[in-house]
Amino acid sequence: MLRTIALVTALALSGLGVGAGEIQLGLAAKYPGDVGVERDPAVMFHDDFETGEPWSKWTKKRYQQFIHVEEDPKIVRGRRSVRMVCTKGKRSGMNIKWMFPEPRDEVYMRHYARYGPDFGYLHHGGSSFQGFVKGRPHPGGGAGICPNGDKYFWSTFEPDGRWGKYKPPGNFIFYTYWWKMKIGWRNKYWGNHFTPTTQINPRTEKWICLEWRVKVNAPGQPDGELDCWANGVKCGEFREINWRRGADVRINSVALSHYMEEKDYKPEWGNTRTLWYDDVIVATKYIGPLVMERPKAKEAPAAVLIEPKITEHEAKRAIEEKEAGRLFNMARQAERMGQRDVGRKLYQQIVEKFPKTEIAERARAKLE
Repeated sequence: MLRTIALVTALALSGLGVGAGEIQLGLAAKYPGDVGVERDPAVMFHDDFETGEPWSKWTKKRYQQFIHVEEDPKIVRGRRSVRMVCTKGKRSGMNIKWMFPEPRDEVYMRHYARYGPDFGYLHHGGSSFQGFVKGRPHPGGGAGICPNGDKYFWSTFEPDGRWGKYKPPGNFIFYTYWWKMKIGWRNKYWGNHFTPTTQINPRTEKWICLEWRVKVNAPGQPDGELDCWANGVKCGEFREINWRRGADVRINSVALSHYMEEKDYKPEWGNTRTLWYDDVIVATKYIGPLVMERPKAKEAPAAVLIEPKITEHEAKRAIEEKEAGRLFNMARQAERMGQRDVGRKLYQQIVEKFPKTEIAERARAKLE
């Protein structure tokens, strides 16, 4: 059963593009600092980039000049993280992949990501899952082609900048190929988007904890599932997905990737894109954010979370926004009941007590 923290500080997540909600702690809460988490029966894979290289060896060797495990002064925990850099005019795609010993029908993946100050637009890249017939890894690419439901499906949880429409690095989506996908631009099957109901738009140079869950469907039936969380707050839930029609198509691997094309480089966006990944866990249960100390049975203080880190000022603003919102809802209720004078007094109270909040602007509009 998940421990949850219903805190006002969750409102501060809005600065990372995540709305207010409950922070869910998962199995990681039993292992402060993730120490020993790899021994949990639900954990299939763990890498904090401190020691060893458990990823599939060929991916590391193929892209070793672009992927660097390094000492990191802005680390989430420990001393090292992995850095990936795309540079104009050089190889633009890279990934590190882990192949499952045995295929699965339901998987969770958690990782931390940080986007460099040079981020202007990311073509593709993030954490991904692949489902395919055992022994036949999907061929990669396949852009513009709808997969066969008896062969493979895949999806990448990634920021989508829409060529500059959204603030870098972009809003997160699941970029997805599966046999029931819809045809798109120029009559081809480009990756369809599963877009979270709550926008996830991280700040550059700040770590964010990202997690997703995928569950395959009964062959040919629309009962597959997909979920995502950011900093422990659930941001998206997708149901009735027909991932596959063949029973042999199951989840076989996960990856971290980074990919650019020449058209993604413009003078105002710069010639490089740098990102970091850290603290990766793949499991059969919800994982949740890193914690530094085990939460108590009856209380879970905000301090146990590594991210997000908020200032005293941000906490105060979050409290003010919540109180202003409560008064605003009371005022609207009074208006619906015909008590207009009561409503105006409440709007005035918001403007006087919380003048710098977003709710105050809405209250002023009601008073005009």
